[in-house]
Amino acid sequence: KKEEKNIQEILNPQLETIKKNFSGAEQHLKIQRLYKRYAYHPALAVRSVAGILLQLPFLTAAYFMLESVNEIVGHSWWLIDDLSSPDNLLNGVNLLPLLMTAINIVGAFLIKGFSKRERIQASVIAILFLILLYDASSALLIYWTFNNFLTILTALINFSLPKNFVAAE
Repeated sequence: KKEEKNIQEILNPQLETIKKNFSGAEQHLKIQRLYKRYAYHPALAVRSVAGILLQLPFLTAAYFMLESVNEIVGHSWWLIDDLSSPDNLLNGVNLLPLLMTAINIVGAFLIKGFSKRERIQASVIAILFLILLYDASSALLIYWTFNNFLTILTALINFSLPKNFVAAE
């Protein structure tokens, strides 16, 4: 991810200049030469979303597992009456998907090192998950929200530690 960010910082100003000063085939040729000079292919940009792509199979597995577990049907936890159903905590409005989305968006803006593009991308993904998981079971949303919260907390702690910090063994 850091490698992709570094190469984008090098390429983007040059790409903007090419796009501003050239058009058509000449622009295409100059962009191709630029990519060749840096041994870069635009498809390599997928590296920046590799993290979410790695998480999707686990989310999918958790989704299907928690949606089909009969043992949670009718079981309550804290303010939630039935872990197998949407929470309906705000008079028919599901609070957990909104909380999950808020945590993800806030996390995207708190973590140092995220570019503006990465913050926007993380926010769009958070809203996409809000739409996809709005009516999901409370158990799934509790799992996913706490997982995201702990991931963000870990990232914040790692960024705030001095570079030469070594944990005691």
